[in-house]
Amino acid sequence: MTSLIGPDGRIRSDDEALEEVTRALSSDAEVASIVQDIGSRHDAKGAFGLLIPARLRTDGRDVLIKVNATEHERRWLAAIAEVDPSVVPATFGDGPGFGDVSLGWMVVERLPFQPPGFGAPEWYRPLVRASFLWRAAGARVTAEPLHAIDGPWLTNWLDQAVVLDATDDLRVLRDRFDDDWAWAREVCGPDEPAHGDVHFFNAGSREPGVPEALVLFDPIPRSAPWPYDAANCETLTNYAEVAPGREPLVVTAARDRRERGLPVPDADSVGRLSRLWCAWLAVMWRVLFQRFAPERIDLAARYVERAVRA
Repeated sequence: MTSLIGPDGRIRSDDEALEEVTRALSSDAEVASIVQDIGSRHDAKGAFGLLIPARLRTDGRDVLIKVNATEHERRWLAAIAEVDPSVVPATFGDGPGFGDVSLGWMVVERLPFQPPGFGAPEWYRPLVRASFLWRAAGARVTAEPLHAIDGPWLTNWLDQAVVLDATDDLRVLRDRFDDDWAWAREVCGPDEPAHGDVHFFNAGSREPGVPEALVLFDPIPRSAPWPYDAANCETLTNYAEVAPGREPLVVTAARDRRERGLPVPDADSVGRLSRLWCAWLAVMWRVLFQRFAPERIDLAARYVERAVRA
């Protein structure tokens, strides 16, 4: 079989690759014992994972086979589903490879509804609430996260950004990081299990319209202080431009926590947490997207300015 992973790290989705994957899935005894009609409708593709339509053998319902599902993704989706089935798609089986293909796979529920790909103001609260429910369920899961969002992880991105574009504000943010991080850790409390990649392309719904909470998939399981998922989502999805004038998503996350009886610092501290986390993560996205999203330079600069001059 030819290589299914391209030079950019993304899985191929051309006709030849789809045919090879479908053939290998259909010939695998374990996969075929779970699903039928594999790949008869090639209407779902992915970037880092292929989504192959199929039907469950037990009742004929539509499902998806995700190809190139990581070990952490397979373990965490199944574990979260056992704790709270409302949080993630149902899972029906998985494995480290199929046929002669050494890529992980998993069979998951096909969610019938998706939010707008790049979001809309009214969809953010269901998305943030979904991340909260993930953390609540994750606290009852014994699986290990992929890694922690900690000081060294954040300073790695800050240091790369300083090399790229050493503005005065960015230098201030980097110079005072140790003090800011120590304060943030103190007011946030222990790390929590984070979904790690909360955005609208990683969410769906079982009902039409705007639900109370979306259903999350494609996690990058991480342990992190509670503001992480909300701030990561805000800076990745350009929330400030999509929903101008609305409260920061870390403030939304804080309200969800308060309503569920979890510890939350005072309003001024929540505001400072929002500014710091959004600045740190906007810088990360600026570094990651430096080659194909130059608008990230200005976006990161605005978040950094708010963090250091407030």
